[in-house]
Amino acid sequence: AAVPRAPSKYGDAAERGLHWLLASGVFDIATGAVRGAFDRVSARYAPPDLSSTAQALQVLVKAYGRFRDAACLHAARRAAEFLAGRQCSGRDRSGAGSLTEPGRHRAETLANARVVEALLDFYFATGEEKYLEVSERAAEWLLGVMQNPDGSFKAAYDMKAKSLVDGARDDWQHCRAFAHARLAGTLFKVWEAVKETEPRYREAALRVLEWARTLQNYNGSFQGHYNPVRAQASDDKFLPSLLEGAEGFFSAYAQLLRHPRDIALPPIYLEACRNFAAWVMLSARTPEGGIREWVFADDASSGPAALPTAQALRLWLRLYLVTQKPDWLEAATTAGDFLLKTQVRSGDRRAAGGFMAGGASRKSQRICTRTTATAVAALHELADVLTIPDLVLDPAWPRYTGFDPLF
Repeated sequence: AAVPRAPSKYGDAAERGLHWLLASGVFDIATGAVRGAFDRVSARYAPPDLSSTAQALQVLVKAYGRFRDAACLHAARRAAEFLAGRQCSGRDRSGAGSLTEPGRHRAETLANARVVEALLDFYFATGEEKYLEVSERAAEWLLGVMQNPDGSFKAAYDMKAKSLVDGARDDWQHCRAFAHARLAGTLFKVWEAVKETEPRYREAALRVLEWARTLQNYNGSFQGHYNPVRAQASDDKFLPSLLEGAEGFFSAYAQLLRHPRDIALPPIYLEACRNFAAWVMLSARTPEGGIREWVFADDASSGPAALPTAQALRLWLRLYLVTQKPDWLEAATTAGDFLLKTQVRSGDRRAAGGFMAGGASRKSQRICTRTTATAVAALHELADVLTIPDLVLDPAWPRYTGFDPLF
């Protein structure tokens, strides 16, 4: 049965964001590709990319699960078809199975992981086997070509140069713990999708989590590496607060919930996740409830931004449902209030309902697809917790409805 539409300001904001994804022009229904952003100043759209399309697909699948809306299912299928069509085949064994960005010869590890998750969500919702097959081939590429012996992953493969990219001076490194831990969540999802017949997916996920844990500081934060502001390596000072990778640690704990008799995971993964979430609450949260993108050990920091705020909100809600501690819910609600301020109110359909890439006070007028997709998921979930009595994190729920520990 469809989930009742939540009569709350958070649910309303989520539906406005969902409408922006479908009606703003970032989604090309003819091709299924999703553009990364719309800039209100230049009135231009960013090019389509895999990550934006994947995260829009996940939100559309979840919206279909909630509301049984045929328009959401149709749009989700078009996005899934576009993503599946980006898979490489041919003589280049190092690139076979990977998915490349439109107009580029580069297969990026994190973008591939996001696509695998999104296609698996579509498979879980529809049972269409070809999307499971595409996901498995991409996962095989991740394990066979991109994972290092220590569990970490290389950043990308350049098919034109036929060389691996280590990502020494890009996002892969300056928030590397989060990028790698996110991959663990993807591998766990693949492992469960193939009905546990391939234990190496689970083993690979645990290896990368163990590697990521070596970057966690005593206070719960994670070391960064390349500092995009100071343009230098600063492992000891740069502390990114993006929470996307925390899903990897939580997914390990979620596997214990789903398979209590088959898996005996130690509590270290939940502890790593909880300690990081506590550090974000104490050190990266601003008085208005937004989360800074990064901080430095010497007290320098960025302003708050919508994307890490939405990511934090989702993590705090899950920790609240697991622990029932009200501090997590209070932090999530404050974050939701901050997100409402970053949502665009406008008569222009290209902007109305989207979420700005930066905080509410920033001069940038760039409305980001990934930010909006994450905010829609976060606000829908916050509305659920606040309006559905006795809501619990139930690992037996279908993946594309309600709360999904691995979503």
